[in-house]
Amino acid sequence: MSDYQMETGRHSMQYLFCQNMAVNAVISYYASLAESCHIKMDFKVIVPQKISISDVDLSLLFGNLLENAIHACREVQKEGKEARIEVQIYEKQQQVFLQIKNSCAGAPIFENGVPVSKKKGHGIGTRSICAIVERYGGVYTFSLEKEYFVLRLNLSEKNVDSVHFTAV
Repeated sequence: MSDYQMETGRHSMQYLFCQNMAVNAVISYYASLAESCHIKMDFKVIVPQKISISDVDLSLLFGNLLENAIHACREVQKEGKEARIEVQIYEKQQQVFLQIKNSCAGAPIFENGVPVSKKKGHGIGTRSICAIVERYGGVYTFSLEKEYFVLRLNLSEKNVDSVHFTAV
């Protein structure tokens, strides 16, 4: 984790969101980035220091989620509207639960319940999120609620023994 902190500079440990170093480093970086973009944030994060889900998968998951949310919020700001990100994460009975809500401009296009992008080079993060959730036997739902894009997911720590770590 220290290499990640060195590469991301001052942003990586500016905040303490939870006891898990990997989750905290990623969320701290993106929270600082969102703050510099004047995006309002509300984080409720309860993740213990030790968890059975790999730091790599947690970092990829939360990095993709927050990067997508910030990107959507920047589009909202271009319309002169206020942008907001709300994140709730907690671990209970060997399951990680997450809900992320962010402002969005316009209705996303969904295929098979998953948002898709027609822009070249976009959509890779969403596929990575889905793959990680599926790898841990979890479930996800993407939706639009009023002017907010919402993702709810869970990951099961119980399925860790059968997890095969592959690049997405």
